[in-house]
Amino acid sequence: MAVASIGRVVPAWQGPLLYVEYSWTWYKRSWRSTIVSSVVNPLLLLLSLGVGMSIFLGSNPKIAEFTGGVSYLVWLAPALMTTAALQTATFESTYPILANFQWVRIYQGINATPLSSRQIAGGTLLWIALRAFSVSAVFAVIATLLGAVHSWAVIPAVLCSTLGAMAFSVLVVAFAVTRVDKQPGFEVVFRLIMMPMMLFAGTYYPVETLPVWAKAIAWVTPLWHSTELSRGLSLGTLDPLSALGHLTYLVLLIVLGTWATMRLFVKELEK
Repeated sequence: MAVASIGRVVPAWQGPLLYVEYSWTWYKRSWRSTIVSSVVNPLLLLLSLGVGMSIFLGSNPKIAEFTGGVSYLVWLAPALMTTAALQTATFESTYPILANFQWVRIYQGINATPLSSRQIAGGTLLWIALRAFSVSAVFAVIATLLGAVHSWAVIPAVLCSTLGAMAFSVLVVAFAVTRVDKQPGFEVVFRLIMMPMMLFAGTYYPVETLPVWAKAIAWVTPLWHSTELSRGLSLGTLDPLSALGHLTYLVLLIVLGTWATMRLFVKELEK
């Protein structure tokens, strides 16, 4: 049985940072194992689809209609950046969370220190956000070197990619906590939610080309909102009112998911 922290001596704001410090110490020894899934795979997609399709499509006027006159490579890059961030955040939100609760019981050990359950939850979400941000930033730098980025607006686009990744991640973390001592069920998240979202949320082609029922599904996904923000910023086509709508939706998801995650961490660690 987990023992809840008592006599909290760590300030509320410092606890999550201490958890991030622990995560960084561990990650420095294992970062090589994440390079392929976090950076290499999205860049291969950028090279194969972005560069390859740009050459194949050439100056097709029909393609220029939905890319806003830029090459398919430039149009695709911001979307792949948001996808890479979401994919990384999702992986960090599944088995690592379950392992820390159930297999290696890291959370129980940390909870025996002055850190509270809420601080551990906050540190977990902060670490996932940093992972998503770092992947987006690295992708943006390499995409710039490949000629896929032509504006400094890619910097706020990186932040929007992180925001979209966290809007989905916080919900997945909450789900992961509910799977302690049960069958994980993460294949449902990967195969039936994340993968279709990556395919149909406007990453490779405009959502407007989908049937009405498919558009409605795409519109509720956080990836579509973050893709629209990142792409609009990168291409200079983002409408302020649309940006406000996208940001509001993503922030609401983050608030809801963070609230659920906090409650579930407390319930699991202080039972």
